[in-house]
Amino acid sequence: MRKIAAALLLILPFLGLGGCATTQEEVGMPAPLVMSPADLEAEEITISSRRPLVIDVDDPEHWRGNVDDNSIVMFTSGEDHGKYLTNPAFSAVDVGTTGATLAGPNGEEIAFTIIVVPDAEEQRDGVGSENGGQSHV
Repeated sequence: MRKIAAALLLILPFLGLGGCATTQEEVGMPAPLVMSPADLEAEEITISSRRPLVIDVDDPEHWRGNVDDNSIVMFTSGEDHGKYLTNPAFSAVDVGTTGATLAGPNGEEIAFTIIVVPDAEEQRDGVGSENGGQSHV
């Protein structure tokens, strides 16, 4: 009987592994809001501290970003790390609203607004009401 109990104690912790969380949503982390530069023009984009805005571009190291208020949002440049690329991103620093720009390799700037909300109040679609509620998530 003791051998069976000992065997069960060794096996039981592994029986539930088939149901382990594998996506960000399953572990309680929302996926980042991923948008192309064309989707940003004159938009109000809503992010939170757990959901940054990631810009989907082919040549991430050639894009530059700027924010009007670094106490609200920070920009992180995209980079080529040799074995992998990271896309440019805008991440929340504090709750508030700030203007932002993104400039591509050709120097053309795209202006938009970023609204940072507390995590619990994050809008599901990531886009302000100015866009008629169109979803970008």
